[in-house]
Formats: sequence, C-alpha cells, structure tokens
Amino acid sequence: MKYWSYSSMWVKSVKVLLLLTMVPALYGQINLEDGGLAPSEFERVGMSGFQFLKIQTDARMAALGGMRTAMSRGDAASALYNPASMVDVKNLGFGFTQMSYIGDVKYFAVSLVKDLDNWGVLGLNIIQLDYGDITRTYWGVDERLNPIPVTDGTYSGGDLALGLSYGRQVTDRLQLGGTFRQISETLDSRDNISTSVWALDIGTVYYTGLSSLRIAMLGSNFGPDAEFVDFDDRLGILPVQVQLPAMFSLGAAYDFFDDDGSRQLLTVAAEFVHPNDGPEKVHCGAEYSLLDMLSLRGGYRFNYDEDGLSLGAGLKVSVANRNTIEIDYAFMDFGRLGALSMFTLVYDWD
Repeated sequence: MKYWSYSSMWVKSVKVLLLLTMVPALYGQINLEDGGLAPSEFERVGMSGFQFLKIQTDARMAALGGMRTAMSRGDAASALYNPASMVDVKNLGFGFTQMSYIGDVKYFAVSLVKDLDNWGVLGLNIIQLDYGDITRTYWGVDERLNPIPVTDGTYSGGDLALGLSYGRQVTDRLQLGGTFRQISETLDSRDNISTSVWALDIGTVYYTGLSSLRIAMLGSNFGPDAEFVDFDDRLGILPVQVQLPAMFSLGAAYDFFDDDGSRQLLTVAAEFVHPNDGPEKVHCGAEYSLLDMLSLRGGYRFNYDEDGLSLGAGLKVSVANRNTIEIDYAFMDFGRLGALSMFTLVYDWD
C-alpha cells in the first residue's frame, strides 16, 4: 500500500512540474507583444437556421439597403418587415413580391392588410422559398470497390411562413404592431424530413415631434428552437436544436421638402441590426419621390460578406375611385454571388 501511495504522489508531482513548464510557452503564444497570435473573434456565424426569414420581402425596402424599421408611407408589402407600419394603410392593401434567388431558388411573398377603424389594422401574409428539384447523389462503389458517385432520382425542399399581423395607432405619435408566424421547413420532401416552429415579431414607430424625425425598433423571429427529429432518428443521434435567426433593429428616418409645397420628398434613413448569428450590421438608404408618382432609391448594407450596393425605382399611378397601384423594382449586388432583381406589386383601395 505504501508503494502505491508513493507512486501516485510521484506521478502527480511530475504532472504539476510539466504544467508549470508549459505556462511560459503558452503565454508566449498569446502575448501579442512577443509576437504571439491573437485569438479569432467569435461572431456566432452559422448558429441559426431558417435563413429565408432574412431575405428581403419588398422591393422598395430592398433598394433602400434592406431597411426594415423607420421608413414612412407603410403599405401591405412593407408590413412584412415592421408590423407597426400597417397603420399607414387606410382601407385595404395588397402586396406581392417575386424574385429568383441565388441558385435559381424561387421566392415570393404575399400580404393582405385591412384597416378595421377603431379596432386597429389586421394583416395576413405568406412567405415561401422553393428549392426546386435537386438530384439525389451519394457515394457508391464499382466492381473494383472504387468509390463512385451514384444518382438516385430527385427530391425537393422549401420553406413556408404563414403570418397573422396586428397594428394600432396608440397615440398620435406612436404606432405599435406585432406578427405571429407559423414556420415550416422541408429539407427532403421524398423522405419527409421537415420541422416547424412559431415565431413572433414586435415593432414600433415613434414620431419624435422634431419635424418629420422618427425612430423605430423591431424585434424579429423570437421563438423556441426546432428539431429535425425524424432525420436524427434515422442517423441514430439525438435531435439537433435549430435556432431561429432572431434580430433586433433600431432605425431612424427623416424627410426633406415634405412641407415646402414642391410635391417632392427626400427621405434618408439608417438602422443598426444586432443578429444572434453574426456580427452587427448597418443599413443606410435614401429615397427621392416626385409628384407622389416616381421614386428613385439607393442604399448600402455594411459589414456583410457579399451584400453591398442596392438600387431601385418605383412607379405609382392612380386608378378608378382614387385607388393606386405601384410597381417597385430593386437591384441588389451580392458580390461574387452575382446580382439579384426583385419586383413588388402593391395595390391600395382608398
């Protein structure tokens, strides 16, 4: 017994001595003054799923650098961003957005908003992303047992979000709104690998009283984690938790020439975005409107890997009984991934 006791103490002593001799070496690796390497910053990239919820849903906002919060003249299409902007719809509004996304992925968004007078404003919306047909490929072996790619038909997948929104003019300066969404994602339609989850958006728009200056806040995609249980059961591992891409946005906007009688309007806006799966980002945009008919827009998205410049235009015309129809276009530069075009149609029944 004494031998084993001494032996155990000797082993522990050796471990302590080795650890002490390693400390200076480790310190030299992290001490920048001695030429060590700085640790990489942890940016939380790739920690959430349901990335289609980050895609722009309105060509007007997309052209303004991806603004989501403080732009004025909200309509049925922009209500997909900040539900507080639905208050600007005075009767009934309809919005439809279509885009061919990166990799020929089909994307569209539809929104219908109705003003209920003293009861507030109610909205229904749909967002869908269709991956299209994908060739199923896996590794097999030939007659000599060499690995070869093997195809096995096709499969498809996609994302769907069904939303119910409500907005209200709380005071003459404050607008408040919220959206409840039921979200589903299918990775493999043939094997029925899918999941679903709910999410909540809450937004505000506050007019400060300093001319047209307004401040807006938006919390997006707050909800529980989802699980691909069926897929994980087949692999024999525990279910994987999939987070929602939650974001908090704070923005401000200001209008120029809005009271000089020239029937022109210049709006500048900026917002700060704090996501849960990456570094903070900044969106900036400007919109020039003439005669409430023609609009020219431009913006920039800062601190993205590939996103950057965005441009666009809009044309609004009056139709029967003071109703209006507006067609918006946005051009978005995604760097090495190419450029995208987005179209939005908005119809307002006044």
